[in-house]
Amino acid sequence: MSFHPLSEHPGLFQLPRERLGKSFGPSYPPPPATLDALGALLVPRRLKRGQTLIANGQSEHLVGWLDQGLVRLYYQDDKGQEYTKLFFRPGMWFLTGFEQGQPSSVSLQASSDAVVWVTRMDAYRRLFESDLHMALAHTAILSRHIAFKHWREVAFLTLSGTERYQRFITQHSDWADQIPLSHIASHIGVTPTQLSRIRRKLGLIVHRAAPGAPQAQPSP
Repeated sequence: MSFHPLSEHPGLFQLPRERLGKSFGPSYPPPPATLDALGALLVPRRLKRGQTLIANGQSEHLVGWLDQGLVRLYYQDDKGQEYTKLFFRPGMWFLTGFEQGQPSSVSLQASSDAVVWVTRMDAYRRLFESDLHMALAHTAILSRHIAFKHWREVAFLTLSGTERYQRFITQHSDWADQIPLSHIASHIGVTPTQLSRIRRKLGLIVHRAAPGAPQAQPSP
C-alpha cells in the first residue's frame, strides 16, 4: 500500500506532538524519545468522505491515530451487509490486526473528510517490543478499546434502541448529521426502518403529506 504523504502542503500537516502524547492518557505519557521514534513511523493520509483506508480482506494491517475528522470501522458479511462497530473521533487510535499476511476482517472508511497518521503494524510492533515506554502506551490503547467494548455490550443489554440512538447523538452531536443513517442504524443494532420510526417518535422526522393530499386543519 502506498501512503501518499501529504507533501503538497507539509506545513499544514505537521505531526501535532503534544496532542499525540496526550492521546495515550495521563497514566502512560511516553517520553520525548519514544514520541520521536513513533513520529518517525507515522505518515499522514488525507481522506475524503467515503474513502476507504483499508478494506476487508486486505493482508496489510495498519495502526493509526486520527488527527481530524471521523472514521468508522465496520464488518461486512458474505452478502455485502455492513455492520458498523464504532466511530473513531479525533485523538483516537485504531488497529486493524496484529499479524501481517492474515486478511483483515474489518474495513476503515472516512465518515467525513479526515486526516490520519498511519504506519504498518509490523513496524509499530517492532517499536513497542523494543521500547518499554511504547509498550505501556500500547497497553493504554488496548485498555480503551476493551473499555469501549464493555460499555457497548452493556448498552445492548440494558438500553432500548431508542435509548441507544439518543446516547449516540449525544456522544456524536458534532458529527451525527454527517453520518448516513444506515451506518448509525447498524452501529446501534437496529434496522434502517426501525431507526426511521425512532427518529419519528423523537420528532426528528416531520411527516409530509403527499402532493395534492388535504392538509390537516388546526383545531378550533
